[in-house]
Amino acid sequence: GKGTRLALPYPKEMHMVGTHTALIDLSMEHMRPYADKIKAVVMIIEPDKEQLVKYMGKWREHFRIHFCFFGAEFSSYVTEKRELNTDRDADNRHYEWAGSILSAELLFGERNLVLLPDSRLVAPPESPLVPSALAALEKSSIVFGYMNETREERLRVLGALKVEADSSISAFCDKPNDNLERFNAFWGCFGFKQKAARSLLNLMMKSIAREPVDLQSLHQSVGSFPLLSYFDLGTWRNLADNAPDMRQEDPRKCPVIPID
Repeated sequence: GKGTRLALPYPKEMHMVGTHTALIDLSMEHMRPYADKIKAVVMIIEPDKEQLVKYMGKWREHFRIHFCFFGAEFSSYVTEKRELNTDRDADNRHYEWAGSILSAELLFGERNLVLLPDSRLVAPPESPLVPSALAALEKSSIVFGYMNETREERLRVLGALKVEADSSISAFCDKPNDNLERFNAFWGCFGFKQKAARSLLNLMMKSIAREPVDLQSLHQSVGSFPLLSYFDLGTWRNLADNAPDMRQEDPRKCPVIPID
């Protein structure tokens, strides 16, 4: 992401939200205790984030880290009024956050977990995030870490889900405008097996582009695991409310770049 909501003079992933803790570290801390189970960490970035690459050196003793550029030539995709052809378009059109993930397809492993760098996720103490995701991926080809939610104003701005009683997922829509009563949750992270990657991410791109999607059309098992809480830290208001360890201030008033 470009961090347009924060208007920072440095990569938003480096914004400090606690003592010696940047936004990106919140995701990395979920993985630290399970480093021996993680083949690699892949970060998809824009070419102007050299500072972030340097910052991530602090984690080099814990993980093998790969960096993948999200090519600018793909970022201006505008959907056409037709159904996308999965085989053709997934190769050539990488759109929004789902497209950026697909651009790293050659680096995918057999099982993959996606964490967004401006989110703060809290897992139940008895069910840590990484083991829960891995266990869910043993049973399903696609999994979502979810929070229960039925408030329409919340579902309209999030990735809405329909979680069934057996923990399977029957419906997905990115920021739905209508038929909100059919959703009862939203996702905070998700995972997929390699075989399901392209079809899932192409479906997500279509949904982001406001095209109707049917999760059942993937013909893949879709499971879930619960999260305790989720916070979007991509705005100043949310940072002030949910990163209490640091005084959050607009950098245009105090333009200091954090260096660990």
